[in-house]
Amino acid sequence: MGFIPTLPANQPVPSTLANASQLPRIPIQPPNAASVYLRSVEDSLRKYVKKLRNRPRNLDTSPWIIQPPSAQAFQKIGNKAVSAFTQGVDTAVLQFRCPNGWDGVLNRIVLDFPSPGSGFIGGSGSIVWRVRVGNAYAIDLGNVLFTYGNLADPFTVPGVGIRVQSGQYVTMYVNVAVGSPVGGNGAQIVCAGFGWFYPRILRESVLARS
Repeated sequence: MGFIPTLPANQPVPSTLANASQLPRIPIQPPNAASVYLRSVEDSLRKYVKKLRNRPRNLDTSPWIIQPPSAQAFQKIGNKAVSAFTQGVDTAVLQFRCPNGWDGVLNRIVLDFPSPGSGFIGGSGSIVWRVRVGNAYAIDLGNVLFTYGNLADPFTVPGVGIRVQSGQYVTMYVNVAVGSPVGGNGAQIVCAGFGWFYPRILRESVLARS
């Protein structure tokens, strides 16, 4: 502790302290625009930090993000010759079902036409792919006009993938447009899905802790 100076008992109080009530008063200035802005930034940062502290601790280990040891990986592949399509009709090239008692995640897909020189031009609409999960098309995958990945290098679904619930079907449709120039001997259209199924109880335990 530092030395605190004191006045001797017999020493008179300085006039500046004795007449403190007569000292000029400094008026308190109202907050200006800059201080108001800084205070709002401080409040926003405080709320953001509080939100981070309250975020679910188990998010990064959820079974649809990190494959748990009890999960079962799947690789589903389907193909169909262009000559087998009825033009203008959505035709299922691949379909699989999430087993009862399990949920899953589809995190890589292949929507491909590995037949160069067979008349396909990406974006022309001559071939359209659609990925349906249950009763709805997956986000941004209901009207695909370009090829996505191939069997050697599948396309990674952005985000955490496409979650699939117990009993749901995943169906990949292809529509070869009426008058489409695609074809040729042996021309094939390929659809594939990769990911894993995990026991549904793992999902329920995550929801219970969140």
